[in-house]
Amino acid sequence: MPMTGKDQPKKKKKSKRRKDETKSAVYSADQLMNGSGDPEKQAKERLEAAWAAEGKARKLSDLELKELQPKPSWFLSCSPEVALRRLPTHLEKAGGATMEQLAKGQTSNIAVKPGCIGVVVLCLSTERAFQLAALLEKTWKIKPLTLCTFGGGRKKDQLQRQGRAIEAGVPVAVATPGRLSRLLDDGHAKVAGMELVVVDLAMDLKQRDVLSLPETRRDFFQLFRSHLCGPLKEASAAAPRLALCGKPKAL
Repeated sequence: MPMTGKDQPKKKKKSKRRKDETKSAVYSADQLMNGSGDPEKQAKERLEAAWAAEGKARKLSDLELKELQPKPSWFLSCSPEVALRRLPTHLEKAGGATMEQLAKGQTSNIAVKPGCIGVVVLCLSTERAFQLAALLEKTWKIKPLTLCTFGGGRKKDQLQRQGRAIEAGVPVAVATPGRLSRLLDDGHAKVAGMELVVVDLAMDLKQRDVLSLPETRRDFFQLFRSHLCGPLKEASAAAPRLALCGKPKAL
């Protein structure tokens, strides 16, 4: 006896595309990084993998994908598995006054040009930003400025408050990619004078980091394409170095 529509087995729902893309980005990046012993090459490959995942998610054209072609020279010679608290030990020969003083532990009187941020650490969320600010204050011996959504009030008011804090010059800041991008867009901060952009690769409970969580990955590459890519391509003296840190070590 043929089955009626009611009796036919239900088709399984397709798994969520976003979840699959996130996992794919994480696994691809891990495979690339574990296969290379060169720190600059590891970082380059990690950024390339994230950019490929972003291109696939946003259905970018081949021409658009060619906009970002990282070079090893963009990156600090620092393994992505280096803990963020130990990063200053890799900065002594990196160039840049802020990085040199952080490396020497001379953090009491770091001079930064008005409207500039010497070293900025990009992280996954507001919660992670405050965790990192507390960690860096303890281990780097300097109190970072936290740039993310917090403090109540309208977003415009938050941006103005944070912009005023940057006016005098900030040695170290911890920021979410979206907030830093907006501050740069609105002229509250500038890339000139920024010596180092650090990407925190710590993962959340769902094993996602800045470069694999779709929302923060989108914000990161918006920031990168709008403000960082040009100076880096030109090898400008104003271009910051890049560093990827805090990747959990494989068990």
